[in-house]
This record gives sequence, structure tokens and C-alpha cells, in this order.
Amino acid sequence: MSTEEKLIFAQALIREAGAQLRSRSRSELKIHLKNHDVGDLVSDADKQTEKLLVSAIRKRFKGQSFLTEEKWVSYKPKTQTWIIDPIDGTTNFVTWKRDYTISIAYYEEERPVFGLVYDVEADDLYLGITGGGAWKNGERLAKLPQDKPLSRCVADVSLKSVALLKSRYGIQLEKLASHIRGHRSSGCASLCLCRLAAGELDVYLSAHLKTWDYAAAAILINETGGAWGLPFHDRQALYSTSVPFLAAGSRDLYTQIVNKFLTVNRI
Repeated sequence: MSTEEKLIFAQALIREAGAQLRSRSRSELKIHLKNHDVGDLVSDADKQTEKLLVSAIRKRFKGQSFLTEEKWVSYKPKTQTWIIDPIDGTTNFVTWKRDYTISIAYYEEERPVFGLVYDVEADDLYLGITGGGAWKNGERLAKLPQDKPLSRCVADVSLKSVALLKSRYGIQLEKLASHIRGHRSSGCASLCLCRLAAGELDVYLSAHLKTWDYAAAAILINETGGAWGLPFHDRQALYSTSVPFLAAGSRDLYTQIVNKFLTVNRI
């Protein structure tokens, strides 16, 4: 099967899964804590959505590998790999019934090919194709400005990330507050990254992302001229553990933030 066939199939599948999630969000959910953390939820809908996505892809395309949040299947490196987050922003899904996404990325030999992020309640579908551009609902996203000063930027970062960066790396991220226009925390990494690619946000920083949180949306950032990376790690691989993650609307902004605010106790 060609990449185009996989992309067409994935777009239809992610919308189908989203329609089921919209319906599911209005019914009673079974909620569990991951590692007894009250801020890290998983619902039965996460697992059901992941199973739906993996089963449909397996049925259509043979010999595929998967890297998924709920680990319903095992991952085989350096293959045709689908990286899936069935619900990014589960707390938003459970609490507000909005600002949550389904994220699907397709990689070959650990290299990104295309990524889809579906803002389920808003019915917004983001698409990034490596070397082919980025879109929102079929409209191509413009290149991001490369000369925006830090003083005009809005950043998305959570209290949990601020605390973890301080405890693990000695980073005093609160110093960033006096250098930017403002900060928010929306609780859905993939959606934040898509909004950054669309020019609606300037900086995103998390102390604890996993590959499925950013694998799809990072392609949109690449295609719109933004920059992203793992500030405390030398290589960018398909990690299965949490790592600090930074994205910005330009390479200059990314470098400024790393050099001014993320340089203590680097590993």
C-alpha cells in the first residue's frame, strides 16, 4: 500500500474514532489513576479507542508496528510504525468534554512520514506531511514568523512541569515569566503543538512528554518553520519514557529559551 493510501485511510479512521469518542464522553466513564497519580488519568474510553485504531490499521495493512500509549500492542523498532495517542488530554476529556485530541503519526525506519491530530470536539483536523506542508481542515498553514521577540510570546507550561524541572534539573523556570507576554496551561500537548504550528501560540514546554504526545504534531511544527527538541537529551529517538520537550515558533526562540532558562545541570 502506498503512503497516500495510508494517509487517506488514517484521516477517515481518526474521524470515525472521534465520532465515537464524542458519544462516549456523554456517558458514564470508568476512570483509573496511573501510578496512583491524581493528575494522570486513564479512562476505559482511552483503551477502547486505541483498540479500535490498532485493529482497523492491522486489518487494512499487513506487517505494521505500533507504539501506543496504552500499550495494547508491542513496538518493533525500524519498521513501518504507527504512533498512537488515543486520547491526549484525558483530564480535559473527563472534566470538560473538550480540548482533547486523537493523535496518529506514521513513521518509516523511525523517520516521520505524516501526522494527524484531531481536535475531537472542535472537529478540527490537523495534518503534517514531511516535506509536504501542514494543514488545518484542508487549509494550508502559513510559515511562522522568524523574527518574533520573546517579549511578545505566549508560552504554554504547567505547574507540574515547573516543579519537575526544578526538582530534577535545578531549573528555575519561573524566571521565564518576566520575559514573555504571558503563559497558559491547556492540558493537551498535541493540541498545543498544533496551535503553535498555526501561529496561535509561541512556546510550549513540558517536563514529561512521551513519543505519542508529540510524534504527529511535531511534523506540523517542522513544516511551518518552528523548532522543537528534547533539551536534556542529545538524540531524538522514539522514546518510551517521559522526557522534557520544548517547542517554539522559530529556531531563534528555541535557542534563546534553552540558553537563558534551561542550562542548569544539563545531562
